[in-house]
Amino acid sequence: MMVLILWIVVTSLLVINLVLYPRWMGWLAARKTGAFTHLQSQRVDRITLVIPCYNEARELGFKLNNLIRFAKPLCQVEVEVLLDGCRDNSASVVHQFQPRFAQAGMRLHSREFADNRGKVHRLNQALARLKGRPGELVLLSDCSALLGRDTLQLAEQRFCDPHLGALAGRYTHGTDSRLARHWAGLNRCRAGEASLGAVMGGPGALLLLRSECITELKADCINDDFELVMGVLRQGYRSGYDQRMRAVDVAPRSSERLFAQRMRIAAGNLQQLGSLVKTLPILPFSARVAGLSGKGLRAFVPLLMPLWGGLTLLLPAQFPATAPLLWPMLALALAMVAFALIKPKSRIGMVMTALSGALLGCWCRLTGTRVGWSTVEGGFQPLMVRVFKRGVDLLVGGALLLLTLPLFPLVALVIKLDSPGPVFYRQLRIGARYDDRTELCYVTKFRSMVQDAEQQGARWASKGDCRVTRVGRFIRATRLDELPQLFQVLSGELSLVGPRPEHPRICGELDAQLPFYLERTFELQPGITGLAQVHQSGDTNLEDVKQKLLYDHAYGAALSAPATYFAMEWQVLRRTVMVVLGAKGH
Repeated sequence: MMVLILWIVVTSLLVINLVLYPRWMGWLAARKTGAFTHLQSQRVDRITLVIPCYNEARELGFKLNNLIRFAKPLCQVEVEVLLDGCRDNSASVVHQFQPRFAQAGMRLHSREFADNRGKVHRLNQALARLKGRPGELVLLSDCSALLGRDTLQLAEQRFCDPHLGALAGRYTHGTDSRLARHWAGLNRCRAGEASLGAVMGGPGALLLLRSECITELKADCINDDFELVMGVLRQGYRSGYDQRMRAVDVAPRSSERLFAQRMRIAAGNLQQLGSLVKTLPILPFSARVAGLSGKGLRAFVPLLMPLWGGLTLLLPAQFPATAPLLWPMLALALAMVAFALIKPKSRIGMVMTALSGALLGCWCRLTGTRVGWSTVEGGFQPLMVRVFKRGVDLLVGGALLLLTLPLFPLVALVIKLDSPGPVFYRQLRIGARYDDRTELCYVTKFRSMVQDAEQQGARWASKGDCRVTRVGRFIRATRLDELPQLFQVLSGELSLVGPRPEHPRICGELDAQLPFYLERTFELQPGITGLAQVHQSGDTNLEDVKQKLLYDHAYGAALSAPATYFAMEWQVLRRTVMVVLGAKGH
């Protein structure tokens, strides 16, 4: 009976989001007829177009040529191009167009940055400068999106309404007609939401914001267009949609790019649930229902669909009468998957690619794997390796924590009976390193040394170290002192397998003596165990560290491909079990 109830619930949620919600929005959009008319109660003085760019010189040239042909509004127009560490000739493209923009009565300028920090970081910098200017609008767009000639004039008319804080336009993809129905449905939903006064997000290719309503984006934000509109709604303004304002994306779209796009959007849909929940109480009742049945449920659809398939397989076993109804539905779904594998470039193949990308995006978000719109190059670990490594951390780390949790009070008791002092020991360590930052974390262990053992400063433990307690020798040999770090593995501060986290002072000294020492944790979380830890005991001198450094780099190199990663991870975990059972730790 539980399987039947769960199947009914999952089916109902999918029907609400995929069938009823689009029909409701389409009906609302059809009711809204005629041109938009508002009292001329507020004047627009300036429109600033903000265009992030990263190595898109060709698209930027098309974009600027498109903008210079715009019908001129009554207000001032300024175009700001954010060159985010571009290595191509994007800057020279902007300089070539500046005289032509000046002749057309518009100002064009670029902000050039030496390093690439990603779209969200540069948007935050630009929006912070433009925030709070009365009578000014900010239009966000992409290099690859061409806008309708009358976009600025329509924006000037619509924002005469003082209650309108954000406005989205109609988005289509001009080079790929296979997903045209998807974009048309999304635009109808936005038109329906507009009739309720709360469009839930908008296309990054054409999104207008009132300057007074701009809010700062979080550094890890994925769906920046959604978060900006939610910030507008939380301030009591309305968000709207105008289908006369058009944005056509002309960038070629391969199946790989579609997969990555849907993966990021799905991860962003889960991320933005908190912002949606904070915004809903401010909205009218009908807009709340639309928000929950639309954006709210959409975040869970990639997870609900495979769950529905599994329940459909189980249900006929308990209720044979349902087999004639359910199995044909499942057979049709499997046939679509098979057809997509045979013809991945077909319309069905594109849909399946989008769904599989969305499912992986949800998994990345749930496992804490970083997914975003940043175009930062680099990253030696393929996405599949990062996803599976985080999955191993969660599954194996969680299982180990459940198995060893009963030992925690026993270990704590013997530590207290053996020597005075706290049960746990915390110390600042160096975490993962990136191009723009080095992370720090506090590592927590069961105390294995006497209290205030490092009062004179951090130093390596030596063989027969008098600072190590009697109980400490045992828990260090069996690695029981590392058990509290399993909580940090689940939180994402540490990994189960990785280089040993080092003290900042010792790390600085070693970096001065050993080449490429700091690179051992580049884009890699330190681990409780690792290739170096299972092949060699603790560090007692510089020669030990030299040998361990080779192991750390060998482990990092293995993460460059899924096959070598799985072989390396299995080897380290297997040898860790042998070290623990043989009490060979240091």
